[in-house]
Amino acid sequence: MISMKPSYAPDIIPTATRWLREGRDVVVGTIIHQEGSSNAPLGARMVCNDREEIAGAVSGGCVESDLARQAREVMRTGEALLVRYGPREGGNEPALEVGLACGGSITVLLEPLDEDWLARHQEPFCGVVTIQVAEGSPCTVTRTWYPREMPFGAGLVKDAWEAGQAASRRSGTRIILAEPVIPAPALLVFGATPVADVLVQLGGIMGYSSVISDPRETRFSGPRPVADQEFASWPDQTLGKLLAQGDLVQPGKLFVVSLDHEPRFEDALWEALLEQMGLGKIPAPSYTGAIGQRDRAGERRDRAARNGLDLTPLGPIHTPVGMNLGGKAPAEVALSIISQIVACTHGRPGGHLSGFTPGTPDLPV
Repeated sequence: MISMKPSYAPDIIPTATRWLREGRDVVVGTIIHQEGSSNAPLGARMVCNDREEIAGAVSGGCVESDLARQAREVMRTGEALLVRYGPREGGNEPALEVGLACGGSITVLLEPLDEDWLARHQEPFCGVVTIQVAEGSPCTVTRTWYPREMPFGAGLVKDAWEAGQAASRRSGTRIILAEPVIPAPALLVFGATPVADVLVQLGGIMGYSSVISDPRETRFSGPRPVADQEFASWPDQTLGKLLAQGDLVQPGKLFVVSLDHEPRFEDALWEALLEQMGLGKIPAPSYTGAIGQRDRAGERRDRAARNGLDLTPLGPIHTPVGMNLGGKAPAEVALSIISQIVACTHGRPGGHLSGFTPGTPDLPV
């Protein structure tokens, strides 16, 4: 099934689990408030153990080692600790100074990580989790789980849910962090090709829940990178199976890529998507891309017209698919596709950051 995507960095959980099994003391650090520029978002997490080994990150490498040292106190007392970092002042020995090179400030909550913490943060859940911290010695930490079915009303919880990203507020000596736990973006790749293999790997790194679908069973023979789900079936059957699992229902979380050169497979995909969209069972894709030359877009429209299909509800179908990076190897093509997905998601045209002018109009998507 499409997995949940919590803000609390699920990539740290396997490492923390292994350390606990080895009998190590483990502390988790969470950014619960930030001001100004920061290399890591609200809710970013790191874990460290009693050997000061670190996994995850809350900065660009500026403060993790210092946090690992401060975590010793948390291990000793079993009490949570708040640590705040501001910008580096640029003294005589900046290499020895602890602070943020990006110029902003962050407040990090350090707390013991045990089996109960791991179990609670791996339970199936969809909604918003709040962490309320009252500053003091020791500080007190209260967590509240707000399921999606509960009316969120106005305020921080509603803001975090609607934005799909963590939000925080400081009020006197209290800090509240609200983190949405939402379905992971679904990356549906039609066509089991070498490009698809790399694309789902890149998607997994970026937090997408990936699916590869191809009606040709022989495409799935032999060793290959595994998507979260693989279906040797036609697009309508694949969508039906996903819907039977309760997936593909989150607006703004559906990304579709067709890697089939044969029109019969591509046309079957558009027909299946439009049918389920027409029934209100899936949202319009946030991104749709199709491999092929530039003139294929016109051929696609002609075939759709002959078949009585209106492709407009699908939005722009990016053909050729991907950014103009120049690479032709499967990994390079996959990188160009995931880059285009990221650019479209954020409404950006892509290109070199070194040549980017602030205030440049965003890309309409």
